[in-house]
Amino acid sequence: MKRKFSFILAVILLVTLAVPAMATGPEIGITPRFTYISKVATSLTINNIGVATCTANGYATGVSSVKVICRLQQYKNGSWTTIRTWNDTGTNMASLAKSVAVYSGYTYRTYTSFYAYNAAGSLLESASCYSAQQTY
Repeated sequence: MKRKFSFILAVILLVTLAVPAMATGPEIGITPRFTYISKVATSLTINNIGVATCTANGYATGVSSVKVICRLQQYKNGSWTTIRTWNDTGTNMASLAKSVAVYSGYTYRTYTSFYAYNAAGSLLESASCYSAQQTY
C-alpha cells in the first residue's frame, strides 16, 4: 500500500512539473533593454493642502547629453490633459523636482520622457514612464 501511494504521488509530481506555468495576473509587456539609458523614474505626491510634488530623473552612459521632460497631467472629462511641463538637461543625468498647487476633485499623474543624444545632437534613445495616479 505504501509503495502504491508513493508511486501515485511521484506520478502526480511529475505531471504537475511537466505542465507549463500560466500567468494569473495582468499581462506584462516586453520591456526593451536599452544600450545607453540605464534608468528613468518619475513620482507624484500630493499633500493634504493640495500641493503636488513632481519628480523625474534619468541616467544614461556613453552619451553626450540627456534631457528629461516631466508633465503633470490631470484626468478630466475622460482624458488626460497636461497642465504643467518642466525639463532639465545634463551630461549623463537629468533630474528635477517641482511643486505646484492642484485643484481638488481630480486625479493626477506625471508622465516623464527621457532622451539621450550623441555629440552631433542626434537622438540615440528615448524612454518614458508614468507615475502612480493620485486623487486629491
